[in-house]
Amino acid sequence: MRHADVVKIANLAQVGNAIAPLKTLGDEPLKYTTFHAFKLFSERKEGRPLHLGVSGNCFDTDEGPVTCMDASCIYSLDQANLSLFIINLSPIDKMSVIIDLLGLEVAG
Repeated sequence: MRHADVVKIANLAQVGNAIAPLKTLGDEPLKYTTFHAFKLFSERKEGRPLHLGVSGNCFDTDEGPVTCMDASCIYSLDQANLSLFIINLSPIDKMSVIIDLLGLEVAG
């Protein structure tokens, strides 16, 4: 969503790989945890991506520091819904999140 003005399509290599989000077990579908995240996102993806300011703690990796949180946001085309997607990237720490809707008019 962050680069939706430039990137028009994205693919997931794991759809046809050994770690796919959806597999079959005999005649029954087997839904892995990643399936549910993709399903929720796909139901809320239509709209206008909004720019977010994200800040927080970091953790160190061999490639350098990584921010512990990432987020993206979609404002629905009918302007009735705001969908906020937040992920904790820390392999060990829980986190609290403060959401500031500065400049956003909320009705109802």
